[in-house]
Amino acid sequence: MEELIDAFYKDRSIVNHQIASYDDFLSQRLQRIVDNTVIGQEEEGMEKGYIFPEIEGYKIKFGKIKVGYPEVKEADGTERRLSPMEARLRDLTYEANVELEFIPVKDEVEYEPESVRIGELPIMVKSKKCNISKKVLEEETEHSLSDEEYNEKLQEKQEDPLDPGGYFISNGTE
Repeated sequence: MEELIDAFYKDRSIVNHQIASYDDFLSQRLQRIVDNTVIGQEEEGMEKGYIFPEIEGYKIKFGKIKVGYPEVKEADGTERRLSPMEARLRDLTYEANVELEFIPVKDEVEYEPESVRIGELPIMVKSKKCNISKKVLEEETEHSLSDEEYNEKLQEKQEDPLDPGGYFISNGTE
């Protein structure tokens, strides 16, 4: 019976549904929220995704929203990827920058979009934007990782290979 349970949890963990839901939020739902957002006076027949009112004949349209990977900015101004363990040890929030494209529109002609940082979003540990997820570590090494190699990479980063993830780190606290 124990082998059956081990086989079941090898591919699934108790938090898979949380991570899958968060990944879906990042990849689909967040963009849908932006696409359906109207700010300001909504006039009859106006499209969603615009900021109103018009300013000097221009309308501003929302474009794509992009969530980065957790980074830390050091005192010397350098930025680098942040691991969950470092966030815990340094009492940091494990979060990533969020950028949104703003597209100026005048006379129905769209101009070059400009990407603007609009805030930060907490990143769930082991989600697709987490710096210790298997996918991200495979991108770093530029090849597929076996389970053993993945566990070794986690240990190199001082992470527990048995940690299922599915939680956030805020000011160093899970």
